[in-house]
Amino acid sequence: MNREFQSIEGVVEDVTDIVLNLKKILIVSTKREPVTLQIKATKTGVVTAADIQADANITIVNPDQVICTLDHKKTFEAEIEIKTGRGYYPGESNKKEEQAIGVIPI
Repeated sequence: MNREFQSIEGVVEDVTDIVLNLKKILIVSTKREPVTLQIKATKTGVVTAADIQADANITIVNPDQVICTLDHKKTFEAEIEIKTGRGYYPGESNKKEEQAIGVIPI
């Protein structure tokens, strides 16, 4: 995924809708440092927050939150980094100079 406004083959929603859906996920972390989580689903249908692979330090408060919908059996993979905080934190503040192409700060 190189751009925020493009579509992904086999995924009903475009990247903008996926980003908006990710923003709705409520995550509680017992760690103070950033944590990287994986999302991996190989199926037809809805990918939800329950598909996030979390360890014992992470609680997904709303696991039924839809991330995207796959229109045929396809592997959907994403990596998300979460940070502990409170309140609104703009995506622009999450950008890093050494950030790889395809990373979308939210």
